Amino acid sequence: MAASRLEQPAGDPPDLVERLAPILVMWPEIPVSSAAEGSARDAYMRQRRRSASDLVSGAHISRDYHPRSVRLILDHAQVWEPRAPLPFVPAAFALAYREYAKLFFVPLMLLMVFPLILVSFAQLLDPPFVTAIEVGAIVFVALIYLLTIRSPILIPTDNWHHANHIVVGITLVATWVVAFGTWGILIFGPLIAIPTLLAVLSGLAIRFTSSLWSLALLFLKLLRRLVAFVSGRQLPTRKDWLVAYSLFRGAKAAHEYSESAELFFRDPHTREAIHRTDRESHWKAYSKIISDRDYPVVYYARVLGPDLEGVTIVQYWLCYYYDDWANQHEGDWETVSILLREGQPVGVACSQHEAGEYREWSQVERRGERPVLYVAAGSHAMYFEPGARFTERKVGGFTVTSLDAAIIGADVLDYLDITPSRTDQASVIDNSEVRLIPDPDPNTGLWGHLSHADNCRGDCEQNYEWLNFHGHWGVSAFAKSGASGPYGPAYSGLRWDNPRMWSESLRNPS
Repeated sequence: MAASRLEQPAGDPPDLVERLAPILVMWPEIPVSSAAEGSARDAYMRQRRRSASDLVSGAHISRDYHPRSVRLILDHAQVWEPRAPLPFVPAAFALAYREYAKLFFVPLMLLMVFPLILVSFAQLLDPPFVTAIEVGAIVFVALIYLLTIRSPILIPTDNWHHANHIVVGITLVATWVVAFGTWGILIFGPLIAIPTLLAVLSGLAIRFTSSLWSLALLFLKLLRRLVAFVSGRQLPTRKDWLVAYSLFRGAKAAHEYSESAELFFRDPHTREAIHRTDRESHWKAYSKIISDRDYPVVYYARVLGPDLEGVTIVQYWLCYYYDDWANQHEGDWETVSILLREGQPVGVACSQHEAGEYREWSQVERRGERPVLYVAAGSHAMYFEPGARFTERKVGGFTVTSLDAAIIGADVLDYLDITPSRTDQASVIDNSEVRLIPDPDPNTGLWGHLSHADNCRGDCEQNYEWLNFHGHWGVSAFAKSGASGPYGPAYSGLRWDNPRMWSESLRNPS
């Protein structure tokens, strides 16, 4: 395609990013009706039995998600930071316990039988030995009790965490009764029962607001309504209550979360955490979310330059809800960079897994002034042409190709990126909403609100504080199969820090 000049010189950044915004050709979204009928599992099994010809002809049609507003992610996600349940226990235990709480249940029950048997047989020994064994058994079970009572407060919980804790609590009371009889049980019993009840309630609170303080907040809300009814006076504004709410629920600013922090997604109905590899639940949750609320397809853009050589970079970032390709993970980010020299586009670079591809402007398909990119099903990798492509990906730090996959017996088709052809019933994203990312604060280097209006406090469209989040956009791949959610745009390395160098590295690979 012959190179063409822009209809007018590059103007203001908002005008520039609107005129050059790429057009995406994608597989259609998962139908809401399909997810609602619970047919995701059947669709998945049909897809696993596909042939290469089925893939090329569009069998991936139900394996993709459109880029949407980052609010879709944040409105249905929660931040968690891995922490050790006790000072002498490594944080890795908290991660393992989060993943495998169900598998801990039977071992814990067997482990709890041991101190009961030990204390029972100890009654046959002399008093000094009896006392030592009884105290040792109580201390042993008490330490495990502290471990299980602390864990639900520090990790996303499910019913298995509570079941484990209740089993240990019952064992602690039983060990006391076997060792000392009913003496002191009226005092000792509540010391176990009350913390157990609080642990269960805190687990329920975590599922909604990630804080034990949400229980107190419910009381405050009722109290506020009562005061309003009795006094009939003017109460504090919504802004004041939002500030108080953020303090009570323990929310932190995005930049205060560590690199190990994670976003985990929640079901819009039950608010239960969805594991990154639970593709069926992701399908259903995503379909429900986009049917309940009209989230626009959004490009987040920025304009860099011109530099000393007169090169300007117009860069777009696309946020995807879920990656469903050779592995599964949450919160995928893809990027497109358009290079301009003296106001005229000269090339385009787009992301493809760990790398990407660069093409001169004259070799890029365009509609008007906008480049056309074809998005691979599931992986969201972008290509300049439709079709099937063998790819490489990192597995355990090693680069694995489709040939390697065949040698080790893996599914070669999982190493294919499939983009829709011009004849497929593809979705064409050409009416996207482009939002220009503002400059960070020159003093702190952090992003915030583009507009500091009183009604913009964290849930408004002008909120860019999410750019400060330094953790994973999705849970980490600690135990179960899958991959870690990636870091956000501002922490993606060369793609963000120096997009021109990143683009040049794709044009001239080493």
